Amino acid sequence: MASQYGHIMDLPSGYRFVPNDEELMEFYLTRKVCNGPLPHDVIKDVDASELYSKHPKTLVDDVYNHENSWYFFTHTNDDNVEEGKKTIRIVGDGIGFWRGLLSEDLIYNSNGDVCAFKTHWRYFEGPIIKGKRTNWTMEEYRLRNDAPTSSNDEEQLAMEWVLVRMKKGRVYDCLF
Repeated sequence: MASQYGHIMDLPSGYRFVPNDEELMEFYLTRKVCNGPLPHDVIKDVDASELYSKHPKTLVDDVYNHENSWYFFTHTNDDNVEEGKKTIRIVGDGIGFWRGLLSEDLIYNSNGDVCAFKTHWRYFEGPIIKGKRTNWTMEEYRLRNDAPTSSNDEEQLAMEWVLVRMKKGRVYDCLF
């Protein structure tokens, strides 16, 4: 584990990676899109097909982290199914699905301008009809795209980068 995540092991004792939304946009996603240097290599690149084909627990078991939040860079995924006003992303061969919440949150920079959007998702196990709600959530961040559409595939691919924060909440199996 130390060789695969050696960059994390070099961080000072007690280091916690708990950035706010603005910091995630300014220091990580914007730099990733622009191929700039990242402050620390703590956010893993993962292919969208891998991200949306595995149960969240399986995905985060591969990432060294003692927190309840995991961060990934991936590309946007347009394999969505519309269910009324909600968006569904089916995971794997029906092992579960991510259900998008109704609205996007606006993320503002220090100047008060909208710089990005955040979409909230909840993971359900099983098929869509009988899906069981879990304690897994995901926030998907994408930059505001004011740039004109380019014919350059590399530039278009860069604009499709998103940052994902996956969280595991507590399980409450008993009543108080």
